[in-house]
Amino acid sequence: CANAYNATIISIAYFVVLLAAFFTGYGIIFWYQHGGKYLCDQIFSQFGDEALPTLGTFTGLFYRQNQQFGRRSSYREYQPAGALLAYCEKDTRWTLSLPDDEIWDPCNWLAASQVIDDKSSKSFDLLSTTSSPWVINTPTNGAAPLTHHFMACNECENAEKSCGGKSRGECERANENEGFDQCKCHDGYYGVRCEYSDPCQTLEVNERDKGFPKVGGGQFASKYYRLKDADT
Repeated sequence: CANAYNATIISIAYFVVLLAAFFTGYGIIFWYQHGGKYLCDQIFSQFGDEALPTLGTFTGLFYRQNQQFGRRSSYREYQPAGALLAYCEKDTRWTLSLPDDEIWDPCNWLAASQVIDDKSSKSFDLLSTTSSPWVINTPTNGAAPLTHHFMACNECENAEKSCGGKSRGECERANENEGFDQCKCHDGYYGVRCEYSDPCQTLEVNERDKGFPKVGGGQFASKYYRLKDADT
């Protein structure tokens, strides 16, 4: 009887330990997911400007922020008043929006994803919307389809995978508490992933063409040189 009793106690103890381990692991995963640990930190986004010309200016990198909307992580351009990619809980959509007097409201959007099931796990990941077209908010407050829309994770993990190979660039890792990973391109290459080769250094007008006439007579220069390290 004593042996049977001890075996029962041991079985119960094992069960309690396993149950505690299960819920602890589940809690850790839930906490990480809620904090966005499994999400991409940098997203490259591109919006077509056919219907709304201003959308083309929001092509570039968006960085994950600590601020959440609808219990979901948000992404913002790397500038004080940059565009915001965030979740509008009222419309159950991921949206692109601009601040109004420094107040962020993802429900006051310029472009948005299709309506998402709010209870779906996919609604927590912005990149899950890339498989379906986005829409734009027209002046009449109607939604019109967006012709071109592209999003992809742009994390820089290593030079071979993320920066076009070691011959094109190196992956510069961020500091532990600030900044973001980025590709540092070698001379002769540029782009967020060092995917482009440097363009021609000099452009010349074809002698058979008339060139660029000035108002009032004369011609502009027929030869142009590339500016390097110039902010324009």
